[in-house]
Amino acid sequence: MPVGFGVTTQTKDQFVKEVLRNSKRIRLNHDSIEDMVEYERKMWDEDYLNRHYEYTIDDLFDANKYQKELEIVNLEKLDIKKNLATSHGHLVPKLVGEYGMWNIMTNWDTRWKYYDFTIGAYVGCCTMFHPLQIEQSITNKFSRKVYETFRECLIDDLPKLQTLVDEVRKKIDYYAHSISCCYRSTRLCESVGIPVKRELAFLLPYKYQ
Repeated sequence: MPVGFGVTTQTKDQFVKEVLRNSKRIRLNHDSIEDMVEYERKMWDEDYLNRHYEYTIDDLFDANKYQKELEIVNLEKLDIKKNLATSHGHLVPKLVGEYGMWNIMTNWDTRWKYYDFTIGAYVGCCTMFHPLQIEQSITNKFSRKVYETFRECLIDDLPKLQTLVDEVRKKIDYYAHSISCCYRSTRLCESVGIPVKRELAFLLPYKYQ
């Protein structure tokens, strides 16, 4: 839903409430938003929590990998759709941003006709979005202590995620939403000014304060 760059007196919370009042278009074929959230979270847990990635402890703590300068790229003119997994073939990448250990991508969903977004963290040679996936991957591969150390690195890098979110919001003229994959994801979004209602997170243009 394009919303433009003009000044508005409508707040983020007011906009989100309006979207949720007309939730039929975003809850897919489910009877309720809650049913949709439960279904998607179960699917993600069964998929992403069972994935295995190859990276070393040197990869995990290679500072050079995480010294990414702030960069936001409009993907609409680039042919990167061919690189998406088959299961994501209905998504058209719109924008990607990265800063430090963090990245954000927005997509247009051609199947359901809305924009969605994902916040990810760089983990060694990989990008992961599910907090429990990050925890399990590092803990199982190395140890709990290694995970806690990496988690502290992510926490220390949160100001860069805040900057990245702010700059992405200045670039978009549409809102994108995403199902929060767990309570930790919800807390992360809220900590950088992304409202979460009924476990749906909303990335809004910067004019909504």
